[in-house]
Amino acid sequence: SVHDNKHEDRLWDLTCGASSDTSPSCSWSTDVNGFDEDMVYSCPGQSIISGMYSYHNNYHEDRRWKFYCCEVARVCKESCYWTPYLNNFDEAFSWAVPKYYYLAGVSSYHANKQE
Repeated sequence: SVHDNKHEDRLWDLTCGASSDTSPSCSWSTDVNGFDEDMVYSCPGQSIISGMYSYHNNYHEDRRWKFYCCEVARVCKESCYWTPYLNNFDEAFSWAVPKYYYLAGVSSYHANKQE
């Protein structure tokens, strides 16, 4: 993703891979954060993130997020770990899920001064 200072928003480019391990048991979360708030979210149970949705509010210069979680068959969510923060404010970042792992949660820190 790349941060656009003019619009005070982040532009995202995500790539997903196919998996034969996902089941048809999927659901959307409710909003997982409020405007101007930090966000920490993990898909429940044995599910992984299979989709993301957000909307931007110009007054708050922030986004609210929802996540689409799908159960994973034949895979146990174990040895899970959080990465350290992958970028600083206004910095671009690129990251790939390591081989044999799935993305099951996300976190984000919000600071009004850095908008």
